[in-house]
Amino acid sequence: MGTKKPMGMHISAIRRFLQEHPAVKAERLTTSQTSRRFVKNETYAMNKPYISIYEGEYDENGKALIATATVFVSHAWRYEFVNTVVDVMEQHSLTEPDAYYWFDLFTNNQNNVGNKDFDWFSTTFRNSIRTIGQVLLVLSPWDDPLPVKRAWCLFEIASALDESDVNFLINLPKSEIKDMSTAVVADSDCLIKALSDIQAEKAEATSEEDKKLIFEVIDESEGGFFHVNEQVKKALREWYVRELRELVNMNSEDHSLLLSVTEITRDFGFLNDALNDGLACLKLAARNSLGDAYCRRVYHNLANIYSDTGELDKAIEYYSKSLVMTLRTHGDEHPDVAAAYSNIGVIYDDQGNLTKALEYHQKSLEIELNALGQDHPNVATSYNNIASIYSKIGEYDKALKFHNQSLAIQQRSLGENHPDTASSYMTIADVYSEKEDYDIAIEYYQISLKIIRVTLGQDHPFVSDCNNNMGNAYNQNNKPDKALECYGVSLEIMLELYGEDHPDVADLFDNMAVAYKKKGEIETAIAYQERSIAIKANLA
Repeated sequence: MGTKKPMGMHISAIRRFLQEHPAVKAERLTTSQTSRRFVKNETYAMNKPYISIYEGEYDENGKALIATATVFVSHAWRYEFVNTVVDVMEQHSLTEPDAYYWFDLFTNNQNNVGNKDFDWFSTTFRNSIRTIGQVLLVLSPWDDPLPVKRAWCLFEIASALDESDVNFLINLPKSEIKDMSTAVVADSDCLIKALSDIQAEKAEATSEEDKKLIFEVIDESEGGFFHVNEQVKKALREWYVRELRELVNMNSEDHSLLLSVTEITRDFGFLNDALNDGLACLKLAARNSLGDAYCRRVYHNLANIYSDTGELDKAIEYYSKSLVMTLRTHGDEHPDVAAAYSNIGVIYDDQGNLTKALEYHQKSLEIELNALGQDHPNVATSYNNIASIYSKIGEYDKALKFHNQSLAIQQRSLGENHPDTASSYMTIADVYSEKEDYDIAIEYYQISLKIIRVTLGQDHPFVSDCNNNMGNAYNQNNKPDKALECYGVSLEIMLELYGEDHPDVADLFDNMAVAYKKKGEIETAIAYQERSIAIKANLA
């Protein structure tokens, strides 16, 4: 005998419920209040789910109000029912007009759920998600999502993301889509800030016992809380980018929105999308004569993207264009000029031109100290950059001095969980590795990785770089197995971002060849060395 398929309500059934209960909309009741005021009272005598009231009934178009569920709705019971939950279902129904929603307010018997234990709820939710095959997450507020702070919502999200055959959808209430668009134009870092606050281990539940049991399930699962956090953040990053892309498509001449989306897609590691957006910004700027301020930011973004993709000559080209406009606008003592010098210095450093790199970083630091003061984050960045150069020329003690000055400023001004703080930890680790203090180096790499995974996610280029460097430290410390673990993480990210024909991939293959040689696996080492040579030949 097969498992009974969960039943769901068509959107027309939900509309009928609201017509029959106008107070729900008029008084802006939450889902919880709607249950207490109406659903429980009207189903008390029959002791059945509310959905049974509409069984066998049809809407004005002959559509059955109740049928096999096709969408599991994940939501927080604190949400306003009409303007948040129903709004999202109405939006979804426009693309799937035949959808039937498994929505626990109506599909569970609200008069006896209080008697059900954790196993019943967890089994019901998991089986429903698996059987239905599609989850719609009601996301609100967009910048501080309530579902990721509620234990049962996280359980539903994690259950959906762990099922390869389940389609996971996210949507905002319409009123918040415009708010998000406005916010990202004002501050493109706002989404990173929102994601950095997601920590499943801090979720709450009405029942402390439920919370305890949910946490036990998560903690005992593969990857534990870290895996859940990463899965949720990855899904949200992908959704944020898709949603913003739709907004851009609907507002193709909104140059400010497109510019912010360029920065967000780059920050989230979607480099191909970011490059396409940046080039589109250039076209908009030329077509609409948008002026120096806009063009300067576009050039800066393109330079960042080319830097991330390893196209350093193009990066210098666009940073230099940005610098010319900055000097024309602000003169030569402005913080934006310092930032431009710093960016060019970074690229020269990456190219190995350390004399030019030090020259530009020192120009940057001098302006920043005068214009911003000793404790500004930009000063920390310049200390970090100068320290990196001293490290490369073998002056390690001087390098550590500057790195620690940088770290102290970032901890005070930005906090521990910030990408720039992670960068300082990584560069300190690099110096200790150069000094052959490998155990200390690895400790700092691990701190850096922990921060960057929280702030930018598991698949960000920074994660690849840090794993590569930590692998080198293990390699130099004659721990090739540990090194290869790190290289494997780095390689997976690099191949996804760049493909195999990339100089960083070639360098990584060289590192892996060294590790395999240390293990005595000579044939494997030669194979990776040959792959590196082939890539470099193709790029020559």
